[in-house]
Amino acid sequence: MKSKMLTVCLLGLLLTGCSKVPAMGNGLSFRTQMCELAQLRDAGVMTEKEYYTSKRRIFSTMVH
Repeated sequence: MKSKMLTVCLLGLLLTGCSKVPAMGNGLSFRTQMCELAQLRDAGVMTEKEYYTSKRRIFSTMVH
């Protein structure tokens, strides 16, 4: 349980820190973030609810 919570916390930090513009050479691309997110969901590291919440955060970050 602690391991899963730590993973989710680290994922949250990763996702909130990925708001940099990929074209400038720093940050992860939108596609990379979405692929990593799907892999975490498929591996059972995060729930569907956590997945969709994180997905919305990524979309919101990329739009702004």
